[in-house]
Amino acid sequence: MKSLNCDTSVHGIIVQLPLDVCRPVDTELLINTIEPAKDVDGLTMLNAGRLARGDLLNAVIPCTPNGCLELLKSIGVDMAGKHCVVIGRSRIVGRPASDLFLWHNATVTTCHSQTKNLDKICRTADILVVAVGQANMVKGSWLKPGTVVIDCGMNAADDGSGKLCGDVDFDEARRVASFITPVPGGVGPMTVAMLLQNTVKAAESESPVPSDIAISKAQVPSCITEIALAIGLTPAETEPYGKYKAKISLDVLNRLNHVKNGKYVLVTSMTPTPEGIGKSTVTIGLVQALNVAVGANAIGCVRQPSLGPTFGMKAGAVGGGYSQIIPMEEFNLHLTGDIHAVVAAANLIGAAIDARVFHEATQSDEALYRRLVPLKSGARTFSSIQISRLQKLGINKERPEELTKEEFSRFVRDYIGESPTEMGMFRQCHFCIAASSELMVILSMATSLADLRSRLGAIVVAFDKKGAPVTTDDLGVTGGVAVLLKDAIRPTLMQTFSSVLADLIALKLIEPDGFVVTEAGFGVDIGFEKFADIKCRASGLAPDAVVLVVTIAALKRQGGSVEGADGSPIQPGSKESLSLIQRGCNNMIHHIKCVRKFGIAAVVAINRFSTNLDSELEVVKTKAIAGGAFSAVVCDNWASGAEGASELANIVKNACAESSSGFCFLCSGSESLRTKIERIATEIYGAETVEYSLDVMKAMTCFKELGIDKLPVCMAKILLSISMDPKLLGAPTGYTLPLREIKA
Repeated sequence: MKSLNCDTSVHGIIVQLPLDVCRPVDTELLINTIEPAKDVDGLTMLNAGRLARGDLLNAVIPCTPNGCLELLKSIGVDMAGKHCVVIGRSRIVGRPASDLFLWHNATVTTCHSQTKNLDKICRTADILVVAVGQANMVKGSWLKPGTVVIDCGMNAADDGSGKLCGDVDFDEARRVASFITPVPGGVGPMTVAMLLQNTVKAAESESPVPSDIAISKAQVPSCITEIALAIGLTPAETEPYGKYKAKISLDVLNRLNHVKNGKYVLVTSMTPTPEGIGKSTVTIGLVQALNVAVGANAIGCVRQPSLGPTFGMKAGAVGGGYSQIIPMEEFNLHLTGDIHAVVAAANLIGAAIDARVFHEATQSDEALYRRLVPLKSGARTFSSIQISRLQKLGINKERPEELTKEEFSRFVRDYIGESPTEMGMFRQCHFCIAASSELMVILSMATSLADLRSRLGAIVVAFDKKGAPVTTDDLGVTGGVAVLLKDAIRPTLMQTFSSVLADLIALKLIEPDGFVVTEAGFGVDIGFEKFADIKCRASGLAPDAVVLVVTIAALKRQGGSVEGADGSPIQPGSKESLSLIQRGCNNMIHHIKCVRKFGIAAVVAINRFSTNLDSELEVVKTKAIAGGAFSAVVCDNWASGAEGASELANIVKNACAESSSGFCFLCSGSESLRTKIERIATEIYGAETVEYSLDVMKAMTCFKELGIDKLPVCMAKILLSISMDPKLLGAPTGYTLPLREIKA
């Protein structure tokens, strides 16, 4: 038995009773030797106890009672409020059947050999389950009309014919009952089917957990068109990219404009470790549990990952274990090409700058004019984007022949690269990684195709020799960039969608009682603050609850060294280990307080690892509640899927129900640039003062002159501390935050 427990190729173990042995064997001992996860008969004490306590998500349900339940479901019987009489109290059928039906809201009476007036009790039953091992014991006269009878007995007939019969007199009972199971051919096949079902479930959630790719490859994904129909999308609103992913039309928002939004939940984290903290895994597990455990409509809106982290230490953003998006390799590598479209769009703008610098340096005004305003049908006319540029220059003319020579020169030339601030550097460019580039920000914030084009046209790509900003509209490439991104702006649908549009569409699809779960990058100090102050300001949405993901490893890192004085690793559960965690909880509490500054409840989700001890987890839960969290719960969905996040799902549901819509921004739109920077630095990062470099001061003056100093502030810093110094752990205060660079 122990060998089978350790064999990863074996997913289910049963003990055939009665035991065929020569010498007595302790049956209870043998059954309870089975690893509970492989106990597909559901007879071990742990599974029986879980069933008795109503922990149906984590219990393996005994096969015959589960088969009875499925039979009742198949004929549309709602057990809630029904009187169910169970005759028999065996651990295989009677006792677990009573528990199972009780937790499905039936009123259960359990009878046995010593029960008096059994026939009268049977006449009160809406549902009668019989498992006593006595041929034809229950007569038709014992039933009230319309009773549903489930006969679990299997006996040899008393007439010596050798025929099999049940515990209920079938010929009599069939005249009174609304439904009755035959013997044989009724409960027996259902028992076998439930045994197979339990074995399949055990295989799907086997422990130890296989690799992420092994789990992904073991699944047979549904066709994405089926998923789309299931969540309320019409065939015209999806464009499949192969069998397992699709683009969603933005027209969905028009169709569902009248539908009230569902609940909006954000997942963020404390300060993470370099390896990450499992935020995406918790996000996906929460969506699974909201669908399965809570029974609500739930959709996850997660971001597409960059290739860099996927091939590095942190790995992809697909989740992990039994809480991941499938097919995982398609999600992590390329997906529908949206990030590549961002790179192509950036390259287009860069090429346009190169072309403009080259042609302005080598051609006369007349030659440039012929290129920019070519003859069409014998005449030259300005395009709409060129008229827009003229208006920006203060030239309110729409016919080329109306321009003066000075206006003509101003129109055709941008003089890129000759600004005094560029110190003679005629061609110097800068390009962030695609995921954090300005184009990606615009793609994430745009609320429509028209809004996308408007934002793209306003990108400042350079300054002319007079110090005026040059935009993509000035270069005349806005239309081309918008075309490259027209598909990337549409959310991608996969199985288990992150942008403003994805959130807006999902909130309509799930309707008022459903949940949309999205995530923000890194910790509260970096990701959540931007989500709340920038994304929510642009979208007009407000979260109903925030889930703060923490891990024991991250808490220990923020608590100090994870090595003892002699250099050896600190043992989990030791006094030194618990002290580390307690100190690290200061970081978690700081993040909880930051979330509450925005008027939102914070639910702490402790992402459990196999090495974590209950004593460590209890310390975190206690500290989180004391620190102002709405609640704190341990999540094990990496190993258990939806079941491992069921408690989190119910707590999030309660937090959303108690939400008072008290959401507020940290910074107002009318405040000065300096005020916004210092409020983020002091209230979120814990700094006492901000130190501005000379270049930053000059840039801020320039932004004010250009009238763009009231834009939202997006601060960038290291992720391993709430400060700018990775050595400052926990919740440091009183330091000076240096500001070295600022862009707009």
